[in-house]
Amino acid sequence: MKATEIVNAIEELLDRDDLDPKTLTDTFDSLHGELKDKLDSMVWTVNHIDDQLAPLKNQLERRDKLAKAIKTLENRQRSIKEYIRYIVDLSGGEVITDEHVIKSRKAGGQQLNRATLDESKIPAEFFEEQKPKLNTTKLKKALIAGEKIDGADLYQPRSVNIQ
Repeated sequence: MKATEIVNAIEELLDRDDLDPKTLTDTFDSLHGELKDKLDSMVWTVNHIDDQLAPLKNQLERRDKLAKAIKTLENRQRSIKEYIRYIVDLSGGEVITDEHVIKSRKAGGQQLNRATLDESKIPAEFFEEQKPKLNTTKLKKALIAGEKIDGADLYQPRSVNIQ
């Protein structure tokens, strides 16, 4: 077998979906031809695979960079909207500019205010059995029901609606 025939046989083999290392080595062993031709063909194949891998790896790197850029922009947007919400809340909940009507509105139901939450003051009934862990769902329900619990309170989250 000549080097080009060996390369063709290797490429045909590599196109198989069910290729495992044992089949690959058995096939290499069964190829007829001089050892140097077999080795040259295998090295050519390795280099050819490297050529195929390079653009795929570049695509992965571009995808990772795009994902990072998207996350950065989303974080910037969230920060700016939070600041807008803060300013609008200080201005009474609605600001009309030349181009927009900006309203701060309620977003969803009440949420447990974790900024002021002091777990050391919460009664044991609101902790789950395991490592002491606060059951915030139960605590929130109790607060919504009107119970006064030292160390916890509710707040109404707000978001920004730009029109």
